[in-house]
Amino acid sequence: MRDRDAYDRNKAKQETNRKKSFIQRWKIRLGNADRITQILLVAFTFGIAVIGFLQWKTFEKQWLTLEKTDDTLKETLRANIESSRAFIFVTNYELHQQQAIWRIMLKWENSGTTPPSEMISRINWKFFPGKMPDSWHFPDFGPNGTEDQPPEDKRAFVGPRTTSYAAPIDIIQPTMDMARTNLGRIYFWGWTEYNDVFEGTERHRTEFCNEMVFTANFVIFPLCDRHNCIDKECKKKK
Repeated sequence: MRDRDAYDRNKAKQETNRKKSFIQRWKIRLGNADRITQILLVAFTFGIAVIGFLQWKTFEKQWLTLEKTDDTLKETLRANIESSRAFIFVTNYELHQQQAIWRIMLKWENSGTTPPSEMISRINWKFFPGKMPDSWHFPDFGPNGTEDQPPEDKRAFVGPRTTSYAAPIDIIQPTMDMARTNLGRIYFWGWTEYNDVFEGTERHRTEFCNEMVFTANFVIFPLCDRHNCIDKECKKKK
């Protein structure tokens, strides 16, 4: 009987140890599974971060490409505007003698492929006993030849790639003779302002100054050392 009790106790003990061993093994397995799960989560999170980073770099590259393309398009548009817009300047002078009067015809030229709009201009001249003074401020003269009666704006138009005459200037023969014999000098100056046909562009301005110079066989009109400019180069604005 005692042997039977001992046998039962030993068997119960073995069963208890077997159950403890089984539980311990599952704890180990579950612990390993948690670690594996954590590792997988870390790897998955890292993978998402890498994919997100690569997507951002791709987007950044595409954005920079779009910006570069936009800048290129803007530069191309600006170049097209500059090459096509109206560009007005004095191209030459013509002289026509009518008895004791010399008529001076100034000619505007538009080198652009589009017309100007709202173009106005002023043209002046004066006989000086010598060289034009450095203090001369290039005024606009009125009908009486002085600054006290400013002239009205004179509308003008020059078509694309064409020329157009400005209002004529008449100079009497005695004045021309004094300039021819170096007893004085004749200067012409003025300006024009106009818009181009493109939206968002600034109003344009051209200023000019030329001296009438008599040579042995010709009359020439060299530039003055001042008052020849375009747009932002011009200090004087209407």
